[in-house]
Amino acid sequence: MFVNFLNGETRNEKWRSDVNEQGEAPVLEHGSVKLSQSGVILDYLSELTGRFSAGTADERREILRWILFDNHKFTCYYATLRFMYGL
Repeated sequence: MFVNFLNGETRNEKWRSDVNEQGEAPVLEHGSVKLSQSGVILDYLSELTGRFSAGTADERREILRWILFDNHKFTCYYATLRFMYGL
């Protein structure tokens, strides 16, 4: 699905009521499941496919540690830079 960020599609009330109340993308719709936030989406896909998943609680915490690190320390800055260069 194409999302028109430049015209504020994710900030309008229709997006928030129909797609994601947080007003963000990405969003994964799979059957009756609708998820937002890339880390949660990755966790769901791992569980669904049985690939890249943790075998123990310690492994799960380690996976979450790296997903959260990426989301907070890397991807947010890289995505902004990529967006600005794309303009």
